Amino acid sequence: GGEGMMRILAYDYEMVALDIPFDQSSLLGRHNGPEGTIKICMDQSKQCRISTVLHEVIESINWQLNLGLEEKQVIGLEVGLFAVARDNNINLEMLVRDLEKK
Repeated sequence: GGEGMMRILAYDYEMVALDIPFDQSSLLGRHNGPEGTIKICMDQSKQCRISTVLHEVIESINWQLNLGLEEKQVIGLEVGLFAVARDNNINLEMLVRDLEKK
């Protein structure tokens, strides 16, 4: 899979593409602040990968700013921001550009 870097507030994250079937990994994405990685399962559609990266970006902001958001709130923000972008022709594909490179 592809790999790249993404800056989120004060941290530079390594974006890691996981080329394993979803049913074996049981995770779509994983944010690890101390490790400085965001891992994304590639066994999902491009739209789902974009949504997953958005979710992990929100997780990073939540962690860095100590917001105390629960998973339900993170999912709500992810769904809401994704819908705003979609409905206003804001291209979120840049979030996954480095993951797509082989």
